[in-house]
Amino acid sequence: MLALMLAATSITVVSTSSPAQATTLTASNGAGLRAAIDQANSDSTVDLIEVTATNVVLGAGGDVCNDPPFGIDLDDANASGDLDFTGSQDLTIRGTASDRSYLIQNCADRVIDHHGSGTLTLEHLRMEGTIPSVPIGSGADPADYSGGSVRSVGGSLDIVDSLFQNSAAGSADASISGFGSAQTPGSGGAIHAEGDITVSDSEFIDNVAGRGGDGDASIAATHGGSGGAIHAPVGTLTVTDTSFSGNQAGNGGNSDDLPAAHGGPGGAIHGNIVMLDGVSFYLERAGTGGDSDDNRGGDGGGGGAVRAETSVSATRTSFNTVLAGYGGTGNADGGAVTPGSQGVGGPGGNGGAISAPHVDLDASFITEGYAGFGGTSTSDQGGEGGDGGGIFAVSVSVTDSEIEGSFAGDGGYNAPASPTANGGNGGDGGAVAAQVSIASSGSYFESNEAGIGGTGTSGGLGGDGGAFAGASGSTVTMTIVDSVFDDNGSGSGGVGSGDVRNAAGRGGAVFNNNNANRAVDVTNSTFVRNRIGDGPDSVSTGSAIAANNMTLTLTTVTDNVGTHALEWTGTGLAGFDFITASVIGDNVGGNCAPSTAPRQFFTQSGGYNVEDGDSCGFDAATDLVDQADLGLDPISAGPSPIVDPGLDPDGVGRVPTVDGLLDGLIPVATCISGFRLDVVTTDQWANLRPGGAGCEPGALEIGVPADPDPDPDPDPAGQLDDAARFVPVAPVRLFDTRDDEPAAGPKGLVAPDSSIDVQITGVGGVPNDAVAVVMNVAAINATNGGFVTIWATGQPQPLAATHNLTAPGQTRPNLVTVPIGAGGKVSIYTQRGAHFAGDVAGYYDDVDVATSAGRVVSVQPARLFDTRPTETESPGPKGVLGAGDTIDVQVTGVAGVPPTGVSAVVMNLAGINATGKGFVTAFPAGDDRPLAAVLNLNAAGETNSNLVMLPVGADGKVSLYSSGGTHLSGDVTAYVTDSSAGAGTLGLFVPLDPTRAFDTRPSETDSAGPKGFVAADSSIDGGLGIEVGIPSTASGAVLNVAGVAAAGKGFVTGYPAGTERPLSATLNLAGAGDVRPNAAILPIGTGDDISFYSQSGTHLVVDTSGYFLG
Repeated sequence: MLALMLAATSITVVSTSSPAQATTLTASNGAGLRAAIDQANSDSTVDLIEVTATNVVLGAGGDVCNDPPFGIDLDDANASGDLDFTGSQDLTIRGTASDRSYLIQNCADRVIDHHGSGTLTLEHLRMEGTIPSVPIGSGADPADYSGGSVRSVGGSLDIVDSLFQNSAAGSADASISGFGSAQTPGSGGAIHAEGDITVSDSEFIDNVAGRGGDGDASIAATHGGSGGAIHAPVGTLTVTDTSFSGNQAGNGGNSDDLPAAHGGPGGAIHGNIVMLDGVSFYLERAGTGGDSDDNRGGDGGGGGAVRAETSVSATRTSFNTVLAGYGGTGNADGGAVTPGSQGVGGPGGNGGAISAPHVDLDASFITEGYAGFGGTSTSDQGGEGGDGGGIFAVSVSVTDSEIEGSFAGDGGYNAPASPTANGGNGGDGGAVAAQVSIASSGSYFESNEAGIGGTGTSGGLGGDGGAFAGASGSTVTMTIVDSVFDDNGSGSGGVGSGDVRNAAGRGGAVFNNNNANRAVDVTNSTFVRNRIGDGPDSVSTGSAIAANNMTLTLTTVTDNVGTHALEWTGTGLAGFDFITASVIGDNVGGNCAPSTAPRQFFTQSGGYNVEDGDSCGFDAATDLVDQADLGLDPISAGPSPIVDPGLDPDGVGRVPTVDGLLDGLIPVATCISGFRLDVVTTDQWANLRPGGAGCEPGALEIGVPADPDPDPDPDPAGQLDDAARFVPVAPVRLFDTRDDEPAAGPKGLVAPDSSIDVQITGVGGVPNDAVAVVMNVAAINATNGGFVTIWATGQPQPLAATHNLTAPGQTRPNLVTVPIGAGGKVSIYTQRGAHFAGDVAGYYDDVDVATSAGRVVSVQPARLFDTRPTETESPGPKGVLGAGDTIDVQVTGVAGVPPTGVSAVVMNLAGINATGKGFVTAFPAGDDRPLAAVLNLNAAGETNSNLVMLPVGADGKVSLYSSGGTHLSGDVTAYVTDSSAGAGTLGLFVPLDPTRAFDTRPSETDSAGPKGFVAADSSIDGGLGIEVGIPSTASGAVLNVAGVAAAGKGFVTGYPAGTERPLSATLNLAGAGDVRPNAAILPIGTGDDISFYSQSGTHLVVDTSGYFLG
């Protein structure tokens, strides 16, 4: 390869493989650089040109221009004007790193034109070029006049540490009747690229795209050029660590009797796929629509900073004072057009910062984004204000970001007034306007406003949605999590004749017309100090949210101003809302719209709502209404959060008062098992829920004291002394005593009244430092009825059982969680004799700090799936599994299991009405089926169940295989977190030596707890507690539940005390007299207890082997 070094007056051509063969070409300044490009074009081994001069002037000092009288020099052979690179290789032109080499174009042309097929890299350079106007009637290709400094129409372009300043694409000359019409102007004030382009560590300052050409009475004007700095209409534009300032897209051309032209989109960038990381934009502006003397004004350009045709992804990016284009002035003087129809002002451009079909904003800021104002009309209606002061899109996702001080466009005004001279309507969505969906997570929206209606004979309507709105009334789906909406406002109505205002916009923070269920779905969020704009009282409502269907969970709605904080928006259907564990009050103008015509607002309560009135219709037993004191303090007066990611920088939210009304109002069992359809494990600030004995309604939990110990003890209560996290593993056989099976471990039938020791650590992926193991143990071909006990080797055999066998030849599995004893072993005792096989599901290892992965989070038991077609209320696949069949079941995002942050699921798996003898294997979807079984079915017609702890596949699914054929159902009781979950202690496991918790048989006097047969269709509380080693702060327990001497066929359900019995089963009993155990992991409820329901009547015997921290 060759490197060409350009000094002030010479080029040195250096062979990097043979430096001694270097040659020097003498030339002066720009001519030397042109000669270097010539050599690169003719010699494909040249891959680097180094410019060591401070300034290089093209078109001077021996370098020539060939400027035609009109238009641009179209030379592409590198003879004059711009530098034409046509080679096939990758080429780098590199200036000095300490002081960027300045390439100045003295000709009426750009600096560099890339026609080659490789990648051109421009590094440590500064460029400035200006393209002349596009002559009328020339039929010119707009690309010839695009890219004021650089055009790339060949391969890719890579810009590194370079400055582009005061460059301009070509504007279009005005039309002249009889001589020619205006042409399309150039785009990309600095760069035009028709392939992939990457930009890093660079600056773009005061570049401008071309202005559209003016029309006349019979010739149309042309639209402004797009992309004030960069125009990349195809491929992907990737920009990192780069700043943009003062760039502008081209204004639209003016017109006479015809409509004026539109302003160009993308004040800084117009691209196809745009990816931004570490980028800043300041004072960027899309083009203004052209004015018309006797017709409609032109549309303002969209995307004050960025317009993309496909998508924009922005990370660590800031937008400050960015403006979409204003609509142009319209007029109808009665000559060519009719007033009241065509002489309107042009609509303002959409998206003050960004306009694109799909926008993803992450860890970014938009400050002072302005959608375009509607254009003025001198004799007709003012133009509509643009939508989306920050973002306008089809779908938008905003994560860990802030949009503040942004405004949808005001409607255009009319001057002078006439009978049809109305003001334009204000734009919708001060922060975001979308056509299909808006999703916000961990974000902050402050002081944004929808557009004000324009003045006129009748003022325009105020815009809807101070922060979020469906664009121009679009029905969208909005999902809002962990977000703050503060001091946003809908648009005021425009002033009309007699100084009478038209209606203000609806939805001080959020407006949505969608009738779909959960169209506005809000969790862990705060709406405070939002307001309705000025207008007639009681016409525009919903100072926080105006929507047809909203779901609010753990949300705080306070201090909003305007008629009703929550309001229905429909015109013929009633608003239907689901509100759970939320705090609503101190709103000036009322909380909820009345449930009477014309506004009918019906609420279904999920419980634990708190209101200072009774307008919201909260009627659950746990709701608190008409509360004089909501139990909230200003954040400045309350405890500080454990984690504050800056979601409320001004501290305007409300935090629950310590020991106040809200403190611990919601029981732990409800906190950890989910609110209605959602599992919520943290609050708006990422504090864990629950933070204490219970959790609080509203967006915030009570956190740590305002002045915490600078070096606090991470475990002041010592609860982590014995805590462990769960590590799921794919099922592997640890041991099998049958002589003909290849698995490791002791061989031979375990004789009656004897025990064996089985090696656990160092086998099947269980490490030597594991403290407990979770494995599915099958007792196989029992010699007679009896029980089995499994415990830590080296410890006394406990009074507890893991298996109950009722007949010779019987095979029964059960999931056991047992501490690992001496030598890394566990012991297995059999009363009557059997073979044993064990398949590992996971293990526990010690932790001494809060952790993300491995926490077993209990949930309210719920049916995950049921293959029986008659069970229509149960989700999942339907139809019996034939022998050898496999089904996949969705686990994440169903029945209380979060959609993300999950490594494994805990569920009770039942085989129902087996078609033949066989086994069931469960494994992560997408993995190969292992040699392991989680359930054994002994005969046709049998129903049996077993608990499984099973890793989920990459798609959140598990696979279930049946060897003999059966129906299957699964009831979830917990899930295991993965490394993407927030760190915490909730769900860490504390192992216990197996202990009898209770036994209802009166003869068993050594066992505590309730006594007496559990009658059919009745429940008991088990009396779990400190006497068996489970503290009151525990969130869940590991149990073995046995039904003894059942009265008949039926099921047993375990569930948190104090909650409604769920549709789920913990244990299935085959008939009268049956004795059968099953492992269970269940949440603990009111009174630190668990309830047990029996369908057909049975005695119950329950043993525990550990608990989970709350």
